[in-house]
Amino acid sequence: MIKYSLLFILMNFLTIQSLDGQEKKIYEPFNFENYIPIWKHTVIDTSLAGKFKEVNYSTGDSIFYDGFSHFYGTDIFQVDPVFYNNTIIVIEQFGSAIESQGAFIQCLNSKTGELIWESGYDLRNISQREYPSYAYINTSGQLEILGYREDSTVEPNPFGYWNHAKLTVRKYDPNTGELVERLIINEEDSLTADLWPTSPLLSLGVKSEIYPYSDNEYQYIILSDTLKSFVLDSNSHIIDNVIYRNLIHKYNVTVQTKMYRTSKKENIVLMYYLAQGSYNFADSSEFYIMKIDNDNNLLSEKDIRQDLKLTDNYTWLYNIFENDDYITFVGEKHVDIGDTTVPLMIYTVFDSNGRKIEEITLMDENGDPYLYGNYNARIGQVMKLKYEPGILIFVSELGADGYNYLNIFKTDGNGDYTKLKHIKITGKNHSLGLTGGYFTPEGDVVLKVLDFNTDFTDYTNSSIYATVYMAFSAEDLNIKTDTDDEALIYRNLKLYPNPVKQILSIEFPDSFTGTLEIVDELGRKLKIQKVQNKVTQIIDVSNIKSGRYFINIMKDSGKTKYKTQSFVVE
Repeated sequence: MIKYSLLFILMNFLTIQSLDGQEKKIYEPFNFENYIPIWKHTVIDTSLAGKFKEVNYSTGDSIFYDGFSHFYGTDIFQVDPVFYNNTIIVIEQFGSAIESQGAFIQCLNSKTGELIWESGYDLRNISQREYPSYAYINTSGQLEILGYREDSTVEPNPFGYWNHAKLTVRKYDPNTGELVERLIINEEDSLTADLWPTSPLLSLGVKSEIYPYSDNEYQYIILSDTLKSFVLDSNSHIIDNVIYRNLIHKYNVTVQTKMYRTSKKENIVLMYYLAQGSYNFADSSEFYIMKIDNDNNLLSEKDIRQDLKLTDNYTWLYNIFENDDYITFVGEKHVDIGDTTVPLMIYTVFDSNGRKIEEITLMDENGDPYLYGNYNARIGQVMKLKYEPGILIFVSELGADGYNYLNIFKTDGNGDYTKLKHIKITGKNHSLGLTGGYFTPEGDVVLKVLDFNTDFTDYTNSSIYATVYMAFSAEDLNIKTDTDDEALIYRNLKLYPNPVKQILSIEFPDSFTGTLEIVDELGRKLKIQKVQNKVTQIIDVSNIKSGRYFINIMKDSGKTKYKTQSFVVE
């Protein structure tokens, strides 16, 4: 745990700091040798194009180089992008974890990467800090961004970290980027909830998230000395709260936590206990997967330490990746290879109920296992495949020739894997930090990377970096985009009229038997309708208020399979 915390601090230091007097440099985008992704987009704040800012690392200033290097680099506070009507909306945080001062928003065409619009809120000239936490399309069809804003009535702690915040809600038109509405919380109102943002240092053990609960109501989950969930109204008043667990343990413990929300609107809380000053994992560690629904009910709780093999004195947990109902843990385990003990990189996949799915160790180009003791092997990015067993693993590696390489692996769900790509990155000064992986609605893969364009000399560096998104074809990576039944249903399915006022018609390419569900943006079921051997089915939506909704179409053929399609009620 100490090792993990120090690694995190070092990464942050290298990411957001630099030394005085460094040479001003222009960012040079990286390319792949003999490989072209579908598209590649570098996030740039055009208001800073051609401008530089001198750096004083002792003040915590971020690096501003030509509009690129001022977005916070790690995944601790990053907001997952939102896919909407053939676009991908990316939200990047200005500044650092400590001096977070707004967000930069860009909307891209998800098929071409073309920039459609950019927006955001820039608070770098305002002393009151704010950072985004979660983004989604609400029931009114707006891009809604939830976050934390520093409570100006409370003095920051002596180290500059802000422990007291208020809820912030910003709503944008997803077609233009125009700010439609901003929820302003009255700091003088004693009934408003005092929120604690996630601590920038994991070892402090504070983790919190804000999620939508219902229209203009929000769910705030926090783990500090207890794991609690609150429901907040539009004034940020607490209207419900639940305490799930007090962190009582026979040792003084360090608690690390990660939270995320599944596609089914369930909240997953991952809690890792480690006794301070003790490395006897079998006696002092616990690792829980807890599932909480949108109504604050605790659905399940399981300790998975045995399946993670956290009974070995030399086992470390390094990272956790999640998408939908699956979690992948990346760690190291020391094993004997010949006469040498080496730390192996191990990937272990679980579903959200704590059931172990797969465990795998990767080999490098020489047939040797990737080692955490070797700085050249990055931890990578992991994505659970949607329509087949296994996972995709992206690993950035420094080769013996001095060039960096992007490796892409695909596992089969049974512990075997295939290396799909070994792509050389042009330019010896480019090093990719892999910070996000996402599937588009069409099944292609969008990878988010932090490109360090760096020259290192001993403990000094001259560095610029950029946040880059790029898309890989599902066909090129040999991954399925749907099941056979789903492909049959959706290839020629028609949904009309859209937008609709009263009667929605669904026309299937063949006789269809199954279930239709209409749900809102929060996953609440509004209508359920059975279909038996029909080619066309109608649904009356006249009693549903205006907004954006989804229809889940579930085909009954042995194992139920389903897909979702959106529509708008006027």
